[in-house]
Formats: sequence, structure tokens, C-alpha cells
Amino acid sequence: MSPTVEVEVPAETGALLERYPFLKRAFGRIAVEELRRRVLKLLVADKLLEESKVTEEDILKLDKAVKRRIRERVEDALHGQYE
Repeated sequence: MSPTVEVEVPAETGALLERYPFLKRAFGRIAVEELRRRVLKLLVADKLLEESKVTEEDILKLDKAVKRRIRERVEDALHGQYE
């Protein structure tokens, strides 16, 4: 027996799904396929990273450095526009 997953959707979407059964069936198939794709991507990422020496702290440092550089580039571009 396959596991069941409940998905919460906005009220408007839920009303449409209830009104049109073919949309409900399509939505179910689309949701299952998208979940399958995302789970497979996660499994691949886990496999690729299982022997990685990179720590979460390393990732956070890199994240800050990248965002700082992006901010600097945007600020430089904006200052060039207003001078």
C-alpha cells in the first residue's frame, strides 16, 4: 500500500479542485511527480555529499561572502548612476 500525503492548498484552488474532478486528478498526478523529482534530487545530493569535508559553518561563511560581494556590486552600480 502506498503512503498517503495530504497537501494544503489555498481556498480558491481547493474550490476549483472540488468543482472540477479532472483538475483534482491532474493536480494529484502533478504533485506526486514533482515530489518524486524533488526526493530524487535530494537523494542524489546526499550521495554526492556523503564524504564531503565541507561543514555547515563553511557554507555559512561562503554565503556571507557571496552576499557581501553582491551587495557591494549593486551599491557600486547604484552610486555610478547617481553621480
